[in-house]
Amino acid sequence: KDAYSHPKFDPSFDKKSGFTTGSILCAPLLGHQGKVVGVCEVMLDRQKGKVFTHDDLPLFQMICASSALAIQNALSIKNTLKARQLESDMAFALSVQQGFLPPPPTDIENFLFAAKTVPARIVGGDFYDFIPLDSKQLGIVVGDISGKGVSAALHMARLMSDFRSMAQLKKDPKEVLKGVNSLLCERATNGVYASAIYILLDLKKRKMTVANSGHPNPIFQLKGKLIVEEGKASGAPLGIMPSIQYKEEQFSLESGDRAFLYSDSILEAKNADNIPFGLDRLCD
Repeated sequence: KDAYSHPKFDPSFDKKSGFTTGSILCAPLLGHQGKVVGVCEVMLDRQKGKVFTHDDLPLFQMICASSALAIQNALSIKNTLKARQLESDMAFALSVQQGFLPPPPTDIENFLFAAKTVPARIVGGDFYDFIPLDSKQLGIVVGDISGKGVSAALHMARLMSDFRSMAQLKKDPKEVLKGVNSLLCERATNGVYASAIYILLDLKKRKMTVANSGHPNPIFQLKGKLIVEEGKASGAPLGIMPSIQYKEEQFSLESGDRAFLYSDSILEAKNADNIPFGLDRLCD
């Protein structure tokens, strides 16, 4: 009946507004399944001497119930619109990202290429690229940017550009990785790093020169059956430490040999029993 007699009453609003609170009627705003979405209160001026009674409570609770329903409906509509906008934005981001990833070359004699990426979320940080250098050489890169989502996709686009420009400047794969690593370290963008494999493919001699910066080793199927790993990582991922020296391996391909490059997302994918896919299944 008298707010000032209640130990939890805070008179600071009265002091700011000049209003003197007398009687208060207060009730929660209860939404679906009794969820509290707010509180509503009405106050009577102390100077007028009127007070609320329990007879006022049912009508007030009815007002609060309809208010709570209106608030929840408004929030639901707002969240739905926000989700649709996010969906639209992510779909656009995916289309932009897919635009960066080129189709495999189809006009190179004696070689058949295939490439595919399936992001863990709508967009991700895995990438690949085929970089034409001249009629005799092709650069191939497969990489994985740290993180997921739109941020990783944007960094991916920047890194692909770095590889394209560096591949034109440097011939040896180990020097390409060294140059890209320097660029990424200079930017030092919130701890962003990447693993990557860069391959220089000699189309005439059928030779591959491979340099690896912390990425899963390529898998090769030789003579139709033998599975081996080549091009093992010789240095830390890109963007962690400047001035790293990378090594490279060179080997020849014969007719029928297959080279498979991938990101660790395949190995880490789990089934319903929480068992990772693993390297053995990938080789099978």
